[in-house]
Amino acid sequence: MTVFQKYHDDRFLLEMVQDVLKILSQNPFCLLPLQDRIIPTLVTILNHDQTGADHQTLSPEIALDVLQTLVKYSQAPLSDAMIESAFPSAVHCILRAEDHSVMQAGGECLRSFLAVSPEQICRYKNGEGLNYVLQVTTMLLNPMNTESTASFIGRLVITIITKVGNLLGDSVDLLLKAVLSKMQLVKSLNVIMSLVTIFAHLILLQLDAVMNFLSTVPGPTGETAMSFVLANWLSRQHLFYGQYERKVTTLALCKLFEHGVTTKDDRLNTVMIKEQVPVPAATVGAAAVGNNVGNSNSAARRTRSATAKTPTVWVDTPVLVKIFKLLLHELASLREVKEAHGKNQDSGDEGNSSSDEADTDDASVGDGGKISLLTLLTQLDEVDDDEEEDEDDRQLMAELMNDPIFQCDTMEYLIKFIESFSQHENFLAFLEKIDETEKKILKTFNIVAM
Repeated sequence: MTVFQKYHDDRFLLEMVQDVLKILSQNPFCLLPLQDRIIPTLVTILNHDQTGADHQTLSPEIALDVLQTLVKYSQAPLSDAMIESAFPSAVHCILRAEDHSVMQAGGECLRSFLAVSPEQICRYKNGEGLNYVLQVTTMLLNPMNTESTASFIGRLVITIITKVGNLLGDSVDLLLKAVLSKMQLVKSLNVIMSLVTIFAHLILLQLDAVMNFLSTVPGPTGETAMSFVLANWLSRQHLFYGQYERKVTTLALCKLFEHGVTTKDDRLNTVMIKEQVPVPAATVGAAAVGNNVGNSNSAARRTRSATAKTPTVWVDTPVLVKIFKLLLHELASLREVKEAHGKNQDSGDEGNSSSDEADTDDASVGDGGKISLLTLLTQLDEVDDDEEEDEDDRQLMAELMNDPIFQCDTMEYLIKFIESFSQHENFLAFLEKIDETEKKILKTFNIVAM
C-alpha cells in the first residue's frame, strides 16, 4: 500500500493494483486480512481535507475507485469495517467534493455498495444509509453541477429502484423529478442516454406507474413530462450505444408501442415528435423553376447546390409512427451488423489458411483500403458480445437483467414483434406513413400485411 500511495499517479501501476485487489477480494481466505490492511488507509484518505493536500497523498477519486473494487468483488454480507467505517467515509467525502471526477467515482462506489448488499445499507443507522445514498444521487443530479457528474447516474438510479424501490415511498417521485430537471439542461449524448435509460428500464418493469408519473408531471416548457422525455429520447435513439442501453431502450419502445396501439391511451397517442424530413422532390423542383424563370445559369447553379444538400422541413410526427420507424431501422441495423459479423468470421477463417491471402484481405477492407464504417460498427458490437466486453458493463447486465424480459435476442424479438403487429388491424394505417426505405426493410424480412 505504501508503494501504491507513493506512485498513485502511475496509471499502469494503478491498473495492476486494481487487478490484484480484484483477485484477492474474491478469495475468502484473503478478503478479511486484505480489508483489515487497506480500509484504514482508504478511510484516512477519504476523511482528509484535500485543501492544500500534499501531492504525495492519494487522491479521493482513486481511493473511491479502490474501495469500489473491494466492494464489487466481495460477497454479502460486507464486513463491519466496510459498513461502519468505509461506507460513511465515502459518503461524506462525496458530499463535500467539488471535483466532478470525485463525484463520478463516488456515485459508482455507492452503487456497488447497494448492488452487493442493499439490506446492510438500508439497516445502517436505522435507514440513514439509504438516506445517504439518496443525498448523493440528488447531488449528482443537481442541474448546477457539470454534466459529467451524471455520466453514470442511470446505473445508480436504476440500482436504487431495483434493489430498494419498495422502501423509497414518495422519494421515487422526487428522484424522477430530479432526473427530469437534469435532462432539461444537458447536451452530452452519454448523459442524455444515461437519463433516458432510467425511464426505459422503468417502462419495462412498471409501465402503469411511469405512465401516470410522466402524464401528470409538467415538463420544463409547459408540455407534459411525457412529451419532454420522448422528444429527448426518440431524437437520439439511433445514436445510443452500449449493450445494456441499446437493448433496454429498444425493448421499452416495443412495450410503449404495443401499449399505445392496443389501449389507444391518449396520454401517449396525442404526443407529437418534431423531426426533420426531406422536402418532396416535386416541391423542390417547382420552387426552383418558379424562382429561376428566364435565368438558366442561376437555375443550373442552384440545381448543383441542391444535389449537395437535400432540403428538409420540420414536421410533427405522431409518437407511435416515430417509434415504429425507429424499430424498423433498429431491426435493419441489427441485421446488417450480424451479416457483416458473419462475413468477417468467414474472411478470418479463409485468412488462417493462407498468410498471403490474409495480407491481401487486410489491405483491401472497405473502399480505398480503409476500414469501412460498417466494419467498425461490427467490431464495436463484437466488443459488447465477446469476452473482451467492458467488465463493468458485464456486471451491470448481470445485476439488472435477471428479469426474464431482458433475456432475449433483440433481433429475434423485434422480428416476432413486428410480424405480430403485421396482423393487427392498424398495421395498414402505419404502412401509409412510412417511407420506401422502411417498406423495403419490411420486405427484406418478408413481413407483409395479413
